[in-house]
Amino acid sequence: MDRWFSLGQGMSDIVLHHFLFSHFNEKARWALAYKNLPHQRVGVIPGVHAKRMRQLSGQTKTPVLVVDGKIVCGSAALINELETRFPEPALYPADAAARAQALAWQERVDTQLGPDTRSIVWGVLIENPGYTARMFGRDLNPVLRYGYGHMLKRGRRVIVKLNRVSPDNLARARIAVEKMLDEIAAGVSATGYLAGSAFSVADLAAASLLSPLLRLEYADMRRPEPMPPALTALIDEYAPHPAMIWAAEMFKRHRPPTV
Repeated sequence: MDRWFSLGQGMSDIVLHHFLFSHFNEKARWALAYKNLPHQRVGVIPGVHAKRMRQLSGQTKTPVLVVDGKIVCGSAALINELETRFPEPALYPADAAARAQALAWQERVDTQLGPDTRSIVWGVLIENPGYTARMFGRDLNPVLRYGYGHMLKRGRRVIVKLNRVSPDNLARARIAVEKMLDEIAAGVSATGYLAGSAFSVADLAAASLLSPLLRLEYADMRRPEPMPPALTALIDEYAPHPAMIWAAEMFKRHRPPTV
């Protein structure tokens, strides 16, 4: 579904191609909201989005930003583009050392935490295609949503491969996520933030990429109820960790509403 989000700052031709419940897409939405940028959103559906994205950008992943005719692919490149064009409020620290630290954190969570949390959650979603269709196909009419659920069932093998949902990888991902959670908790212990003493791209990235394991009330990340028992159990399992509590607090303090 295409929607306009008019949040107040100077107008620019900005279009975000995204899909719901994706943590990398949430990074993009959060950056746009944080910078108070009016933009149009074009929603696509996982699994059927690839052709559309390839036609638009020459690759298949989301998010894709089109800003004044320029196409920018990927959440990190997207944030960098916004930071260059719209430097206030800043997501990059002014201090050079803190900025390097923030960008290093973003790279780490993008390459490690993001893929691992995705695998862990898809380990549950793959067993619940009907619920997954309700979640990602929220804006579809009931007939299309039903068909999407069947497509997810038929595409199980591809989904498992793309999201690395194998017993060995899930066991590895759980260990890696636990280690990263401990590192994040240690990293924010002094100031409450990962790079310096203020909110930055590091905190936005880490909190966004933990969002699949959080209960969130933002429209783009609010899961349909009731959730499958296995998904509820997964979220409850991670909820007490100090890094998860911190991530939820980052959303409350620094994620402006956009709906």
